[in-house]
Amino acid sequence: MLKISATDNCLGKYNDMKIKHKIAYMVCKVEKVSVDGDDSKKKEEKIITEKVVMKSECDEDYLEKFIDDTKAGGSCRYSVVDWNNKLLFVAWSPDTAKAKDKMVYASIREAFIESLVGVQIKIQCTDDSELSSERIKKETVSKV
Repeated sequence: MLKISATDNCLGKYNDMKIKHKIAYMVCKVEKVSVDGDDSKKKEEKIITEKVVMKSECDEDYLEKFIDDTKAGGSCRYSVVDWNNKLLFVAWSPDTAKAKDKMVYASIREAFIESLVGVQIKIQCTDDSELSSERIKKETVSKV
C-alpha cells in the first residue's frame, strides 16, 4: 500500500469546512512536495489542496462550478462539496487519465476518506454522466 497522506493544511481546510460551513467546496490532488528535515530536500507525494472556494464567493447554485473545478485538472482529483448541509466526497478518475494516476488515486482513496472524519456520502465518477449536479442533488437529498 502506498504511504501517501494528506497534508496538515489539507486536513485543516476540511475541518474548517465541516465545522464552520463557510467553505462551499475543495479540490485536492496528489503532488510531490518538499519534506523538511535534514539537509537533503526530499520530495514525497502528498494529497494537497488545489482549490478552496468559500460560500461567500459563489452564488447559491455552485454545483456546476464545483464540477468544472473538479474536472479542470484533466486528471484524477478528490473533491468535497458541502451541499444541503451534507459533505459529499467525489473521487474523479476520468477514463482519459493516465493508468498510473488512476492506480495511485484508487489505492489511497479509502485511507484519505478515513482521514476526513464526517464525510457522509462517497461517490466515484469516471465520466461526465456520473459527475452531474443532478446526481449530487439526488445523493444529498434530505431523508427526513
